[in-house]
Amino acid sequence: ERALNDFNGVHDAELKIVIGQLQTAEDAAAAAKRARDAKRAEEAALEKALAKRQLHVGAFPDAAMREQYLGQNSGARIWWDAEADELHWPVLLLYPEPAMSDFIQDFGESETLLDHLVHMFGENGEQAPAWDKEHAYKAPCLQPYLNFTDDDEQKRWLPLDVEKQLGEQLRAAHSEGYVIPGIPMIQVMVRGSAYEQRLLKS
Repeated sequence: ERALNDFNGVHDAELKIVIGQLQTAEDAAAAAKRARDAKRAEEAALEKALAKRQLHVGAFPDAAMREQYLGQNSGARIWWDAEADELHWPVLLLYPEPAMSDFIQDFGESETLLDHLVHMFGENGEQAPAWDKEHAYKAPCLQPYLNFTDDDEQKRWLPLDVEKQLGEQLRAAHSEGYVIPGIPMIQVMVRGSAYEQRLLKS
């Protein structure tokens, strides 16, 4: 009888372990489903917000860029703040003359380029990066462009206004055939420079 009780005790303990493992697996599966549902809902809301603004997001130039700027380790994402009805973008600023760049992880559509350029370069170039030895990159003196091929297969350099909201300008560019290449990629040059004039003529 004692042996039988010992057997039953061991059996009960093993059964509790199995039940616990099953419960853990069920909890994990339920949590994974909630996460998938939440992600799908977030993606649907983002698509709706993009459609409302008549914005078209196309593919990155290559898969490596997508992984670099929107991959799991990038810390960046395109997202919609439902409460504020505000789209947020990662934005890549490209400086073609020195062949340098800056990556802004979160750029609200109501923000202006000037907000960020002042933070990065300063009004008078006082925060110039090491590559700008001549302090030519002063925020008010910079001219940003969207560079793209329009619906007529024409290469375009569309100037942006640093004091206007980013979202407003992306919508205006869309009406001219601009498709966001994964994320907004903005070329920035010193306004009136020989490099800018030469590039635009080419």
